[in-house]
Parts: sequence; C-alpha cells; structure tokens
Amino acid sequence: METFVPLDFRIDNIERLIHSFTVHKEGLIIQQENSVSYGGTMLLNDVELILGMSFITLQNYINSSIFDCCSTLKRQYEKYNLTKKNEKSNITLIVALANYYKHKDSPGDIFKETIRTLKYFNLSIDKNYDVVDSPILKGFDILSENNELNDLIEIVKEWRAELFKNQFGNF
Repeated sequence: METFVPLDFRIDNIERLIHSFTVHKEGLIIQQENSVSYGGTMLLNDVELILGMSFITLQNYINSSIFDCCSTLKRQYEKYNLTKKNEKSNITLIVALANYYKHKDSPGDIFKETIRTLKYFNLSIDKNYDVVDSPILKGFDILSENNELNDLIEIVKEWRAELFKNQFGNF
C-alpha cells in the first residue's frame, strides 16, 4: 500500500532557497580561507545568519505543510512531534531554532516552548553568548552530522510524508 502524499508545490522553492544559502555559506568559508582579515568570529556570525534564515524558511514550510494537511494550525506542536512519543523531534528543534533566531535580540520575547525545546537539546539560551556557543550553530550540528543544509530538507520532507500518512493513512 502506498502512502497518500499530495503534490508538494512548496518544496522546489524551499530547495532553491536552501541551495542559495548553501552556496553563500560555502563562499564565506572560501573567503575565510583566502583572507587574513576575515575569519573566526566574523565567519561564525555570518554563518549563524545563514542558518537562522534557513531555519525560518523551514519553519514556514513546516507550518504551511500542517495547514495543507489539516486546514488549521491547531495542535501544531503535536504534529511537530508526531514521529516521537516522549521526546522532542528534529522538527520541534528546527521550529525552536527559527523562533529563537527571530526573537533572540528582543528580551522576553522568546516563547516558553522554545526555551523548553532548546534546554531539552542542551542548547544555551543566554542572550550574551559567545557566537561559538550559539544555539543556532550548535543546533545545526545536532541536525546535520555532515554540516550540510540539505540534511535539513530531508528531515522536513520525511516529516511531511509522515504527517500526511498520519492524517490520511495508506491508500
């Protein structure tokens, strides 16, 4: 029996965006290798920006997929964790990292669920962190063993297929 998964009209644009982020990230690394004045903290800050934007892009894709499947975002946190029962999923981590990145410079604007998720994954939520300890950078390390943004695309695509299977079953 095949699983019903409707056409994903969003994924092509997501893949293009993530590819452009990848190209930019690789360019920064090359720039760092060829420059005496660019590196270390500057490189990490720029990579953090690229990863933060990637997480926001994927968060939008995740929530749009839930809406496509269920016509509502009610109980979305349950859907983030549908592949995990008593622990938090990689989807929950992606969403938390996106929320953290969007609100990290606004005191008090980080949601409780975001804080709980970052703590669950042992990521610092101290707003005065050294970029080396960035939850964005460390969260990416958790999600991608190979340090590849394409790993994130695979995570969300697999989750989306499971979301539709969970909602509609096999046909």
